[in-house]
Amino acid sequence: MSYYVRSKLIRPSTTSNHDRPLDNSSVRESRLVKQNTTFKTGREKENLYDENIKLKSQLNEQTQLLLQSRSKVQQLERELQRFKNLIEDSIKPETSQQKIQIERYGLIMKMKNKIKQLILELQSKSKELIKLKRTMRFTNFQELEIELKNYIDETLRLRSKLEYNEQMIAVQSSAEPLEKQILHLEKTIKILQKDNQEYNSKQLNNDFITSKLQIQLEETLKQNEKQFKEIINFEQMVKELNEYNRQCNDLISQLQLQIKAQMQSHQNTTQEELLKIQSSYEQLQIKYSQEIDTKGQEIRSLKTEIQRLNLHIQDMEKIIEIQEDKIREIEYSVYSPVAKVGQIESPLQNGFKIMQIEMKQQIINKKLPRVQFTDIREICMKVRLNLVRNRVQYQEIEDYFNEQEELSIHQLKNILHKPPFEIQDHQQIKLFSRYLVEDNSEDYVIYDQDRKNKTSIIKSVMKKIVGKYEILSNEQELSILQSIQQVKI
Repeated sequence: MSYYVRSKLIRPSTTSNHDRPLDNSSVRESRLVKQNTTFKTGREKENLYDENIKLKSQLNEQTQLLLQSRSKVQQLERELQRFKNLIEDSIKPETSQQKIQIERYGLIMKMKNKIKQLILELQSKSKELIKLKRTMRFTNFQELEIELKNYIDETLRLRSKLEYNEQMIAVQSSAEPLEKQILHLEKTIKILQKDNQEYNSKQLNNDFITSKLQIQLEETLKQNEKQFKEIINFEQMVKELNEYNRQCNDLISQLQLQIKAQMQSHQNTTQEELLKIQSSYEQLQIKYSQEIDTKGQEIRSLKTEIQRLNLHIQDMEKIIEIQEDKIREIEYSVYSPVAKVGQIESPLQNGFKIMQIEMKQQIINKKLPRVQFTDIREICMKVRLNLVRNRVQYQEIEDYFNEQEELSIHQLKNILHKPPFEIQDHQQIKLFSRYLVEDNSEDYVIYDQDRKNKTSIIKSVMKKIVGKYEILSNEQELSILQSIQQVKI
Protein backbone atom coordinates (compact mmCIF):
# COMPACT_ATOMS: atom_id res chain seq x y z
CA MET A 1 0.00 0.00 0.00
CA SER A 2 1.12 3.51 -0.78
CA TYR A 3 -0.34 6.76 0.47
CA TYR A 4 -0.14 10.22 -1.04
CA VAL A 5 0.22 13.11 1.40
CA ARG A 6 -0.25 16.75 0.42
CA SER A 7 2.73 19.04 0.93
CA LYS A 8 0.64 21.78 2.59
CA LEU A 9 -0.17 19.58 5.57
CA ILE A 10 3.47 18.54 6.20
CA ARG A 11 5.04 20.27 9.16
CA PRO A 12 8.72 21.45 8.71
CA SER A 13 11.01 19.07 10.58
CA THR A 14 13.76 20.55 12.73
CA THR A 15 15.97 17.47 12.49
CA SER A 16 16.29 14.42 10.33
CA ASN A 17 16.20 11.87 13.14
CA HIS A 18 12.45 11.04 12.97
CA ASP A 19 13.04 7.90 10.89
CA ARG A 20 14.62 5.89 13.67
CA PRO A 21 13.37 2.26 14.26
CA LEU A 22 11.04 1.59 17.20
CA ASP A 23 12.26 -0.35 20.23
CA ASN A 24 10.68 -1.64 23.47
CA SER A 25 12.96 0.71 25.42
CA SER A 26 11.51 3.66 23.61
CA VAL A 27 8.02 2.43 24.54
CA ARG A 28 8.93 2.36 28.21
CA GLU A 29 10.41 5.83 28.04
CA SER A 30 7.27 7.09 26.33
CA ARG A 31 5.14 5.75 29.18
CA LEU A 32 7.25 7.62 31.70
CA VAL A 33 7.00 10.75 29.61
CA LYS A 34 3.21 10.27 29.42
CA GLN A 35 2.98 10.31 33.20
CA ASN A 36 5.16 13.40 33.66
CA THR A 37 4.01 15.61 30.77
CA THR A 38 0.82 17.57 30.20
CA PHE A 39 -0.19 19.05 26.89
CA LYS A 40 -2.65 21.67 25.97
CA THR A 41 -5.83 20.56 24.21
CA GLY A 42 -5.40 22.95 21.32
CA ARG A 43 -2.00 21.65 20.34
CA GLU A 44 -2.87 17.96 20.85
CA LYS A 45 -4.85 17.86 17.64
CA GLU A 46 -1.99 19.29 15.64
CA ASN A 47 0.41 16.85 17.24
CA LEU A 48 -1.91 13.92 16.53
CA TYR A 49 -2.29 15.07 12.95
CA ASP A 50 1.46 15.23 12.56
CA GLU A 51 1.83 11.85 14.18
CA ASN A 52 -0.71 10.39 11.77
CA ILE A 53 1.31 11.72 8.84
CA LYS A 54 4.50 10.30 10.26
CA LEU A 55 2.87 6.92 10.85
CA LYS A 56 1.70 6.86 7.26
CA SER A 57 5.22 7.54 6.12
CA GLN A 58 6.45 4.74 8.38
CA LEU A 59 3.84 2.40 6.90
CA ASN A 60 5.09 3.22 3.45
CA GLU A 61 8.62 2.44 4.57
CA GLN A 62 7.55 -0.85 6.13
CA THR A 63 5.74 -1.86 2.96
CA GLN A 64 8.91 -1.10 1.02
CA LEU A 65 10.87 -3.26 3.46
CA LEU A 66 8.36 -6.08 2.93
CA LEU A 67 8.77 -5.82 -0.80
CA GLN A 68 12.54 -5.91 -0.41
CA SER A 69 12.36 -8.98 1.86
CA ARG A 70 10.06 -10.74 -0.62
CA SER A 71 12.49 -9.98 -3.41
CA LYS A 72 15.26 -11.45 -1.26
CA VAL A 73 13.16 -14.60 -0.67
CA GLN A 74 12.60 -14.94 -4.39
CA GLN A 75 16.32 -14.58 -5.01
CA LEU A 76 17.06 -17.25 -2.42
CA GLU A 77 14.52 -19.58 -4.00
CA ARG A 78 16.18 -19.04 -7.34
CA GLU A 79 19.54 -19.84 -5.81
CA LEU A 80 18.03 -22.97 -4.30
CA GLN A 81 16.76 -24.04 -7.65
CA ARG A 82 20.14 -23.35 -9.18
CA PHE A 83 21.87 -25.41 -6.51
CA LYS A 84 19.41 -28.23 -7.11
CA ASN A 85 20.15 -28.15 -10.81
CA LEU A 86 23.86 -28.17 -10.11
CA ILE A 87 23.46 -31.12 -7.80
CA GLU A 88 21.48 -32.99 -10.38
CA ASP A 89 24.04 -32.20 -13.08
CA SER A 90 26.94 -33.24 -10.88
CA ILE A 91 25.61 -36.75 -10.23
CA LYS A 92 28.28 -39.30 -10.97
CA PRO A 93 28.20 -43.12 -11.39
CA GLU A 94 26.33 -45.33 -8.93
CA THR A 95 29.37 -45.81 -6.65
CA SER A 96 29.36 -42.12 -5.54
CA GLN A 97 25.56 -41.59 -5.65
CA GLN A 98 25.05 -42.02 -1.89
CA LYS A 99 27.62 -39.35 -0.97
CA ILE A 100 26.15 -36.93 -3.47
CA GLN A 101 22.63 -37.56 -2.14
CA ILE A 102 23.85 -36.85 1.41
CA GLU A 103 25.43 -33.59 0.28
CA ARG A 104 22.31 -32.64 -1.63
CA TYR A 105 20.15 -33.41 1.38
CA GLY A 106 22.38 -31.26 3.64
CA LEU A 107 22.25 -28.31 1.25
CA ILE A 108 18.50 -28.62 0.89
CA MET A 109 18.03 -28.69 4.65
CA LYS A 110 20.20 -25.59 5.10
CA MET A 111 18.26 -23.73 2.46
CA LYS A 112 14.94 -24.80 3.98
CA ASN A 113 16.05 -23.56 7.41
CA LYS A 114 17.01 -20.19 5.89
CA ILE A 115 13.64 -19.99 4.17
CA LYS A 116 11.84 -20.75 7.45
CA GLN A 117 13.82 -18.03 9.24
CA LEU A 118 13.02 -15.50 6.57
CA ILE A 119 9.33 -16.46 6.67
CA LEU A 120 9.33 -16.02 10.46
CA GLU A 121 10.95 -12.59 10.10
CA LEU A 122 8.33 -11.63 7.56
CA GLN A 123 5.56 -12.75 9.86
CA SER A 124 7.01 -10.81 12.80
CA LYS A 125 7.36 -7.68 10.70
CA SER A 126 3.81 -8.01 9.43
CA LYS A 127 2.55 -8.47 13.04
CA GLU A 128 4.42 -5.33 14.13
CA LEU A 129 2.85 -3.42 11.27
CA ILE A 130 -0.60 -4.61 12.24
CA LYS A 131 0.00 -3.58 15.87
CA LEU A 132 1.22 -0.17 14.80
CA LYS A 133 -1.83 0.29 12.61
CA ARG A 134 -4.14 -0.62 15.50
CA THR A 135 -2.44 1.38 18.36
CA MET A 136 -2.45 5.04 17.24
CA ARG A 137 -2.00 6.40 20.75
CA PHE A 138 1.16 4.40 21.31
CA THR A 139 2.64 5.64 18.08
CA ASN A 140 1.56 9.14 19.05
CA PHE A 141 3.53 9.07 22.29
CA GLN A 142 6.50 7.46 20.62
CA GLU A 143 6.61 10.16 17.97
CA LEU A 144 6.37 12.85 20.61
CA GLU A 145 9.21 11.26 22.49
CA ILE A 146 11.35 11.16 19.34
CA GLU A 147 10.53 14.78 18.59
CA LEU A 148 11.48 15.75 22.16
CA LYS A 149 14.81 14.03 21.74
CA ASN A 150 15.30 15.83 18.45
CA TYR A 151 14.51 19.16 20.10
CA ILE A 152 17.00 18.42 22.88
CA ASP A 153 19.69 17.50 20.33
CA GLU A 154 18.93 20.64 18.34
CA THR A 155 19.17 22.86 21.44
CA LEU A 156 22.47 21.23 22.38
CA ARG A 157 23.79 21.75 18.86
CA LEU A 158 22.66 25.40 18.81
CA ARG A 159 24.16 25.97 22.28
CA SER A 160 27.49 24.49 21.16
CA LYS A 161 27.39 26.74 18.09
CA LEU A 162 26.63 29.73 20.29
CA GLU A 163 29.58 28.95 22.57
CA TYR A 164 31.85 28.46 19.56
CA ASN A 165 30.75 31.82 18.10
CA GLU A 166 31.35 33.56 21.44
CA GLN A 167 34.82 32.01 21.63
CA MET A 168 35.58 33.13 18.08
CA ILE A 169 34.43 36.68 18.88
CA ALA A 170 36.69 36.70 21.97
CA VAL A 171 39.61 35.35 19.93
CA GLN A 172 39.07 37.99 17.22
CA SER A 173 38.89 40.77 19.81
CA SER A 174 42.14 39.52 21.40
CA ALA A 175 43.74 38.94 17.97
CA GLU A 176 43.38 42.59 16.86
CA PRO A 177 46.29 43.92 19.00
CA LEU A 178 48.32 40.85 18.04
CA GLU A 179 47.74 41.62 14.36
CA LYS A 180 48.85 45.19 14.96
CA GLN A 181 51.98 43.93 16.69
CA ILE A 182 52.65 41.51 13.82
CA LEU A 183 52.31 44.33 11.26
CA HIS A 184 54.63 46.52 13.33
CA LEU A 185 57.17 43.71 13.60
CA GLU A 186 56.98 43.04 9.84
CA LYS A 187 57.67 46.72 9.17
CA THR A 188 60.63 46.69 11.56
CA ILE A 189 61.94 43.49 9.90
CA LYS A 190 61.76 45.14 6.48
CA ILE A 191 63.57 48.24 7.80
CA LEU A 192 66.26 46.06 9.39
CA GLN A 193 66.66 44.06 6.17
CA LYS A 194 67.14 47.30 4.21
CA ASP A 195 69.67 48.55 6.79
CA ASN A 196 71.48 45.22 6.60
CA GLN A 197 71.64 45.39 2.79
CA GLU A 198 72.96 48.96 2.94
CA TYR A 199 75.53 47.95 5.56
CA ASN A 200 76.66 44.99 3.41
CA SER A 201 76.99 47.23 0.34
CA LYS A 202 78.98 49.78 2.37
CA GLN A 203 81.19 47.04 3.72
CA LEU A 204 81.85 45.73 0.20
CA ASN A 205 82.71 49.25 -0.98
CA ASN A 206 85.00 49.73 2.01
CA ASP A 207 86.73 46.41 1.32
CA PHE A 208 87.21 47.41 -2.31
CA ILE A 209 88.61 50.81 -1.31
CA THR A 210 90.94 49.24 1.27
CA SER A 211 92.23 46.73 -1.30
CA LYS A 212 92.90 49.60 -3.74
CA LEU A 213 94.64 51.62 -1.05
CA GLN A 214 96.74 48.61 -0.07
CA ILE A 215 97.82 48.15 -3.69
CA GLN A 216 98.67 51.87 -3.95
CA LEU A 217 100.59 51.68 -0.69
CA GLU A 218 102.57 48.68 -1.89
CA GLU A 219 103.39 50.49 -5.14
CA THR A 220 104.44 53.66 -3.30
CA LEU A 221 106.56 51.65 -0.88
CA LYS A 222 108.27 49.89 -3.80
CA GLN A 223 108.92 53.25 -5.46
CA ASN A 224 110.28 54.59 -2.18
CA GLU A 225 112.57 51.59 -1.88
CA LYS A 226 113.86 52.13 -5.42
CA GLN A 227 114.38 55.84 -4.77
CA PHE A 228 116.10 55.08 -1.47
CA LYS A 229 118.45 52.69 -3.26
CA GLU A 230 119.09 55.30 -5.96
CA ILE A 231 119.87 57.89 -3.28
CA ILE A 232 122.30 55.48 -1.64
CA ASN A 233 123.93 54.84 -5.01
CA PHE A 234 124.15 58.57 -5.71
CA GLU A 235 125.68 59.22 -2.31
CA GLN A 236 128.24 56.49 -2.92
CA MET A 237 128.97 57.96 -6.34
CA VAL A 238 129.47 61.41 -4.79
CA LYS A 239 131.81 59.95 -2.19
CA GLU A 240 133.74 58.07 -4.86
CA LEU A 241 133.99 61.20 -7.00
CA ASN A 242 135.22 63.24 -4.05
CA GLU A 243 137.81 60.59 -3.28
CA TYR A 244 138.81 60.47 -6.93
CA ASN A 245 139.22 64.27 -7.01
CA ARG A 246 141.26 64.15 -3.86
CA GLN A 247 143.46 61.41 -5.30
CA CYS A 248 143.85 63.37 -8.55
CA ASN A 249 144.90 66.42 -6.59
CA ASP A 250 147.36 64.30 -4.64
CA LEU A 251 148.76 62.87 -7.86
CA ILE A 252 149.09 66.35 -9.35
CA SER A 253 150.88 67.60 -6.27
CA GLN A 254 153.13 64.53 -6.33
CA LEU A 255 153.88 65.10 -10.01
CA GLN A 256 154.62 68.75 -9.33
CA LEU A 257 156.99 67.79 -6.54
CA GLN A 258 158.62 65.14 -8.73
CA ILE A 259 159.03 67.64 -11.55
CA LYS A 260 160.51 70.22 -9.20
CA ALA A 261 162.87 67.64 -7.78
CA GLN A 262 163.80 66.52 -11.27
CA MET A 263 164.29 70.16 -12.28
CA GLN A 264 166.56 70.76 -9.32
CA SER A 265 168.51 67.52 -9.79
CA HIS A 266 168.70 67.70 -13.56
CA GLN A 267 169.57 71.31 -14.37
CA ASN A 268 171.62 70.26 -17.41
CA THR A 269 168.66 69.15 -19.54
CA THR A 270 167.98 70.92 -22.79
CA GLN A 271 165.36 73.59 -23.15
CA GLU A 272 163.50 71.59 -25.79
CA GLU A 273 163.05 68.67 -23.48
CA LEU A 274 161.98 71.05 -20.76
CA LEU A 275 159.43 72.55 -23.11
CA LYS A 276 158.21 69.07 -23.95
CA ILE A 277 157.98 68.21 -20.28
CA GLN A 278 156.22 71.49 -19.59
CA SER A 279 153.83 70.86 -22.47
CA SER A 280 153.14 67.34 -21.21
CA TYR A 281 152.72 68.79 -17.75
CA GLU A 282 150.31 71.40 -19.08
CA GLN A 283 148.42 68.69 -20.99
CA LEU A 284 148.20 66.63 -17.85
CA GLN A 285 146.99 69.67 -15.95
CA ILE A 286 144.40 70.37 -18.65
CA LYS A 287 143.26 66.72 -18.58
CA TYR A 288 143.04 66.68 -14.81
CA SER A 289 141.27 70.06 -14.77
CA GLN A 290 138.79 68.80 -17.38
CA GLU A 291 138.24 65.64 -15.40
CA ILE A 292 137.81 67.71 -12.24
CA ASP A 293 135.29 69.95 -14.02
CA THR A 294 133.34 66.95 -15.34
CA LYS A 295 133.38 65.33 -11.93
CA GLY A 296 132.29 68.59 -10.34
CA GLN A 297 129.42 68.83 -12.81
CA GLU A 298 128.50 65.23 -12.04
CA ILE A 299 128.63 66.03 -8.33
CA ARG A 300 126.38 69.07 -8.83
CA SER A 301 123.92 67.07 -10.92
CA LEU A 302 123.94 64.32 -8.32
CA LYS A 303 123.32 66.87 -5.55
CA THR A 304 120.40 68.35 -7.48
CA GLU A 305 119.11 64.84 -8.10
CA ILE A 306 119.43 64.05 -4.40
CA GLN A 307 117.53 67.23 -3.53
CA ARG A 308 114.83 66.33 -6.04
CA LEU A 309 114.59 62.81 -4.66
CA ASN A 310 114.41 64.15 -1.10
CA LEU A 311 111.54 66.43 -2.12
CA HIS A 312 109.87 63.51 -3.86
CA ILE A 313 110.32 61.37 -0.75
CA GLN A 314 108.74 64.10 1.37
CA ASP A 315 105.80 64.27 -1.05
CA MET A 316 105.46 60.50 -0.97
CA GLU A 317 105.57 60.52 2.84
CA LYS A 318 102.78 63.10 2.87
CA ILE A 319 100.75 60.98 0.45
CA ILE A 320 101.36 57.90 2.62
CA GLU A 321 100.23 59.83 5.71
CA ILE A 322 97.05 60.93 3.89
CA GLN A 323 96.40 57.35 2.77
CA GLU A 324 97.01 56.06 6.30
CA ASP A 325 94.49 58.62 7.61
CA LYS A 326 91.96 57.45 5.02
CA ILE A 327 92.59 53.82 5.93
CA ARG A 328 92.14 54.63 9.63
CA GLU A 329 88.82 56.36 8.85
CA ILE A 330 87.70 53.36 6.78
CA GLU A 331 88.79 50.97 9.52
CA TYR A 332 86.93 53.03 12.10
CA SER A 333 83.76 52.98 9.97
CA VAL A 334 84.09 49.22 9.30
CA TYR A 335 85.39 47.87 12.61
CA SER A 336 83.86 50.32 15.11
CA PRO A 337 80.67 48.23 15.77
CA VAL A 338 82.77 45.06 16.24
CA ALA A 339 86.17 45.92 17.78
CA LYS A 340 86.63 47.75 21.05
CA VAL A 341 88.68 50.91 20.89
CA GLY A 342 92.23 50.45 22.16
CA GLN A 343 91.95 46.68 22.54
CA ILE A 344 91.65 45.15 19.05
CA GLU A 345 94.01 46.14 16.25
CA SER A 346 92.81 45.99 12.66
CA PRO A 347 94.54 43.70 10.15
CA LEU A 348 95.66 46.76 8.14
CA GLN A 349 97.59 48.19 11.12
CA ASN A 350 99.25 44.83 11.64
CA GLY A 351 100.09 44.81 7.92
CA PHE A 352 101.73 48.25 8.17
CA LYS A 353 103.79 47.14 11.17
CA ILE A 354 104.92 44.00 9.34
CA MET A 355 105.83 46.06 6.25
CA GLN A 356 107.85 48.52 8.36
CA ILE A 357 109.72 45.63 10.00
CA GLU A 358 110.39 44.09 6.58
CA MET A 359 111.70 47.45 5.30
CA LYS A 360 114.08 47.69 8.26
CA GLN A 361 115.25 44.12 7.70
CA GLN A 362 115.83 44.85 4.00
CA ILE A 363 117.90 47.92 4.92
CA ILE A 364 119.92 45.85 7.41
CA ASN A 365 120.35 42.86 5.06
CA LYS A 366 120.84 45.07 1.99
CA LYS A 367 122.96 43.81 -0.87
CA LEU A 368 126.06 45.77 -1.83
CA PRO A 369 126.22 47.38 -5.28
CA ARG A 370 128.56 45.77 -7.78
CA VAL A 371 132.14 47.06 -8.12
CA GLN A 372 132.65 48.95 -11.37
CA PHE A 373 135.89 49.75 -13.19
CA THR A 374 135.54 53.44 -12.31
CA ASP A 375 135.74 52.46 -8.64
CA ILE A 376 139.15 50.80 -9.03
CA ARG A 377 140.73 52.96 -11.75
CA GLU A 378 143.10 54.76 -9.35
CA ILE A 379 143.91 51.47 -7.60
CA CYS A 380 144.88 50.00 -10.99
CA MET A 381 147.20 52.95 -11.61
CA LYS A 382 148.86 52.45 -8.22
CA VAL A 383 149.25 48.71 -8.84
CA ARG A 384 150.78 49.43 -12.23
CA LEU A 385 153.25 51.91 -10.73
CA ASN A 386 154.20 49.41 -8.02
CA LEU A 387 154.75 46.68 -10.61
CA VAL A 388 156.94 48.99 -12.71
CA ARG A 389 158.85 50.13 -9.65
CA ASN A 390 159.45 46.51 -8.58
CA ARG A 391 160.42 45.65 -12.18
CA VAL A 392 157.75 42.98 -12.67
CA GLN A 393 157.19 42.17 -16.32
CA TYR A 394 153.68 42.04 -17.80
CA GLN A 395 154.01 38.30 -18.48
CA GLU A 396 155.14 37.63 -14.90
CA ILE A 397 151.87 38.84 -13.29
CA GLU A 398 150.27 35.37 -13.67
CA ASP A 399 153.01 33.77 -11.56
CA TYR A 400 151.69 35.46 -8.40
CA PHE A 401 148.24 33.76 -8.77
CA ASN A 402 149.28 30.14 -9.36
CA GLU A 403 148.60 28.89 -5.86
CA GLN A 404 145.29 27.01 -6.51
CA GLU A 405 142.66 26.40 -9.22
CA GLU A 406 140.24 28.73 -7.41
CA LEU A 407 140.88 31.76 -5.26
CA SER A 408 138.61 33.45 -2.72
CA ILE A 409 138.32 37.14 -1.86
CA HIS A 410 140.15 36.55 1.42
CA GLN A 411 143.09 34.86 -0.36
CA LEU A 412 143.30 37.66 -2.93
CA LYS A 413 143.43 40.24 -0.13
CA ASN A 414 146.51 38.51 1.30
CA ILE A 415 148.17 38.38 -2.16
CA LEU A 416 147.46 42.04 -2.98
CA HIS A 417 148.71 43.23 0.40
CA LYS A 418 152.14 41.69 -0.25
CA PRO A 419 154.73 42.95 -2.78
CA PRO A 420 154.88 43.56 -5.70
CA PHE A 421 151.28 44.89 -5.51
CA GLU A 422 151.62 46.55 -2.08
CA ILE A 423 148.05 47.86 -1.60
CA GLN A 424 147.95 49.08 2.00
CA ASP A 425 144.43 50.51 2.24
CA HIS A 426 141.97 47.86 3.46
CA GLN A 427 138.99 49.34 1.54
CA GLN A 428 140.97 49.45 -1.71
CA ILE A 429 142.08 45.82 -1.29
CA LYS A 430 138.44 44.84 -0.68
CA LEU A 431 137.16 46.62 -3.81
CA PHE A 432 139.98 45.27 -5.99
CA SER A 433 139.54 41.65 -4.82
CA ARG A 434 135.73 41.92 -5.18
CA TYR A 435 136.12 43.14 -8.75
CA LEU A 436 138.34 40.14 -9.56
CA VAL A 437 136.03 37.49 -7.99
CA GLU A 438 132.40 38.70 -8.06
CA ASP A 439 129.97 38.48 -10.99
CA ASN A 440 129.73 42.02 -12.39
CA SER A 441 126.60 41.25 -14.45
CA GLU A 442 124.37 41.69 -11.36
CA ASP A 443 123.55 45.17 -10.05
CA TYR A 444 123.63 44.10 -6.39
CA VAL A 445 125.73 41.33 -4.86
CA ILE A 446 125.79 39.84 -1.36
CA TYR A 447 129.30 40.31 0.04
CA ASP A 448 131.01 37.06 1.08
CA GLN A 449 134.75 36.72 1.84
CA ASP A 450 134.67 33.00 1.01
CA ARG A 451 133.29 33.52 -2.50
CA LYS A 452 135.63 31.96 -5.08
CA ASN A 453 136.44 32.27 -8.76
CA LYS A 454 138.70 30.41 -11.15
CA THR A 455 142.35 31.54 -11.22
CA SER A 456 142.36 31.63 -15.03
CA ILE A 457 139.53 34.19 -15.01
CA ILE A 458 141.24 36.21 -12.26
CA LYS A 459 144.49 36.31 -14.29
CA SER A 460 142.77 37.50 -17.46
CA VAL A 461 140.83 40.20 -15.55
CA MET A 462 144.02 41.33 -13.79
CA LYS A 463 145.87 41.75 -17.07
CA LYS A 464 143.01 43.72 -18.59
CA ILE A 465 142.61 46.20 -15.74
CA VAL A 466 146.39 46.77 -15.28
CA GLY A 467 147.04 47.14 -19.00
CA LYS A 468 150.21 46.55 -21.03
CA TYR A 469 153.38 48.32 -19.94
CA GLU A 470 157.12 48.17 -20.65
CA ILE A 471 159.90 48.33 -18.09
CA LEU A 472 162.91 50.45 -19.14
CA SER A 473 166.36 49.02 -18.90
CA ASN A 474 169.14 50.68 -16.90
CA GLU A 475 170.75 52.08 -20.05
CA GLN A 476 167.47 53.65 -21.20
CA GLU A 477 166.95 55.26 -17.81
CA LEU A 478 170.51 56.69 -17.80
CA SER A 479 170.05 58.12 -21.26
CA ILE A 480 166.77 59.78 -20.23
CA LEU A 481 168.37 61.23 -17.12
CA GLN A 482 171.29 62.60 -19.13
CA SER A 483 168.94 64.20 -21.60
CA ILE A 484 166.99 65.82 -18.77
CA GLN A 485 170.18 67.15 -17.21
CA GLN A 486 171.28 68.59 -20.53
CA VAL A 487 167.92 70.33 -20.89
CA LYS A 488 168.27 71.84 -17.42
CA ILE A 489 171.76 73.14 -18.25
